[in-house]
Amino acid sequence: MKIQLKLLATFRKYLPAETKGYSTEFAILPDTKVFDLLAHLKIADNADCVILVNGKTPVDNQQLFEDDEVCIFPAMAGG
Repeated sequence: MKIQLKLLATFRKYLPAETKGYSTEFAILPDTKVFDLLAHLKIADNADCVILVNGKTPVDNQQLFEDDEVCIFPAMAGG
């Protein structure tokens, strides 16, 4: 099954090499959860990032479904 994967700023380096820009259609296995995706992309568990699934913060280790949009970007503080 496929999801839309968006990796922004410093996380773009985890996209497949052939990706143009910051977004790609990405194949995952059924029953893949958010943390499974991070592990597959080799993004550290302790990475300081924001994760959104379909524009919302995922609950616990949320399961991903066909056509979900996952966006990962660095956590930033501002003021």
